[in-house]
Amino acid sequence: MTATEATSAPKHRWPWLLLLVAIGGTGVYLGAPDVAALRTAWARLAAVPVAAIAIIVGGAIGLVATEALRIAVIGRLVGARVRPRDAWDAAVANHVMTAVTPQVGLGEPTVAYVLGKRGVAWDAAVAIPFIKFTTSLALVFVLGSGLVVAGFGPPVETWISVAAVALFLTIAAVTTLVIAACSRPPVARRWIARISGWLARRRWFAGAAWQTRITSAAEVAARTVDRLVALRRPSWRGAVSLVVVHLVYYASYVAPIIGLALVLGDPPVAVLSLR
Repeated sequence: MTATEATSAPKHRWPWLLLLVAIGGTGVYLGAPDVAALRTAWARLAAVPVAAIAIIVGGAIGLVATEALRIAVIGRLVGARVRPRDAWDAAVANHVMTAVTPQVGLGEPTVAYVLGKRGVAWDAAVAIPFIKFTTSLALVFVLGSGLVVAGFGPPVETWISVAAVALFLTIAAVTTLVIAACSRPPVARRWIARISGWLARRRWFAGAAWQTRITSAAEVAARTVDRLVALRRPSWRGAVSLVVVHLVYYASYVAPIIGLALVLGDPPVAVLSLR
């Protein structure tokens, strides 16, 4: 692992920020319901316990905070120091883009973009969301399989549970293979060379500007592979840290649900948290 790299101070471009606020405000104005609907919604909101509203607000903040923690910790694992403010902004951008682009999933690429613009080396900026997404995906499906096998799955037929476990473990295995392949420099660099070479030969990208972009992207991808090598032989502290921050992030989803259920009803907490 290389020495931890510091990031530069965040740069703000106020014209773009004002434009974003203006577009957002216009969207809210055009999409706002009529006065009667707003009054009905406000009356319903006023009837909700204050504790429930506090849990919702706290849960939203907790999701962003735990996501920022994952970004910062994984940054350390690949040798880059991500400032708390940059990790927070990347986490916010991730949740926003994930919400508005659920079909294509632009949340993780947005994390890389924000971190790169904030001064994190581009190879590290790409490695952080890649590691975060792939390791989290593998872990959550392994945990899901374990819970179903332990009897905490939904009340369905046995064959459905067996099929679900098989699917979960297959997804976890495929994700692990992807991580293994991407963290092997000889294999990964061959694929990078093939893909970049194929793109460079397309007539749509024949211009000098596109050729420069393709070359630069290939170089960043190759350096990203070097960052991913740390996944092949991680220290026990690094491995534990990675698992812990993922579990904390999962808990930030479960905790508000349990809190709301306790405030609005009286469910069995253990069963609710596992289901």
